[in-house]
Amino acid sequence: MDLGSVDRVLLPNGVRLNCARSGSGAPAVLLHGLGHDTTTWDPVPLPVHRHAFDLRGHGRSDRTPTYSLELMADDVIHALTLLGLDRPLVIGHSMGAVVASLVAAERPDLVGDLVLEEPRPPVPADPPAASMPNPEDETLPYDWRVVRDIRVQIDNPAPNRREALSAITARTLVIAGGPTSQIPQDALAEYAGMIKDSTLVTIDAGHTPHRDASDEFLAVVTEWLSS
Repeated sequence: MDLGSVDRVLLPNGVRLNCARSGSGAPAVLLHGLGHDTTTWDPVPLPVHRHAFDLRGHGRSDRTPTYSLELMADDVIHALTLLGLDRPLVIGHSMGAVVASLVAAERPDLVGDLVLEEPRPPVPADPPAASMPNPEDETLPYDWRVVRDIRVQIDNPAPNRREALSAITARTLVIAGGPTSQIPQDALAEYAGMIKDSTLVTIDAGHTPHRDASDEFLAVVTEWLSS
């Protein structure tokens, strides 16, 4: 049975997160990258009951005065608790992978298996991202301020980002995008090594394997889950 629905979940902190639910089976939470939304996961038909969230400032979720990776992680923790999901599989891409890692480190009791696709390692960006959205562009599917605020954190990572990795106890799959990704692959290998129980797999498809090599991404995740 398809349990598909779209609704906005009111969190105890007052923020409303858009949640797209579909499929059936074991629960899974999907977290998108910066500037994306729940639709980024449409090419990946995972055989799970998926809960894809628009993180704050994105898609149909609330715009808020301030943004940070920690606030987004708190939102996800609230949502997992409110929805009563039983240690779901958590999959995050890019910024969403960083948020997922913070959730897994802070509340290991809430997370089952963990998939981190092309997470930004906790090393300073060299060079930092150059382009920024136009704040007057009303067609953006996200709040331009979320890009401004989150890029500062990602380009200049706080020490807690590295500490969080060593606190993760969930079985973790780290997916790298190979040489065409803008993420330094050697730093990503070091990143995976900081997590106690991790497996690193490369899908040579750049920064968004789940979109640009969806069949291979699905096969890799499915095989890892069943191993």
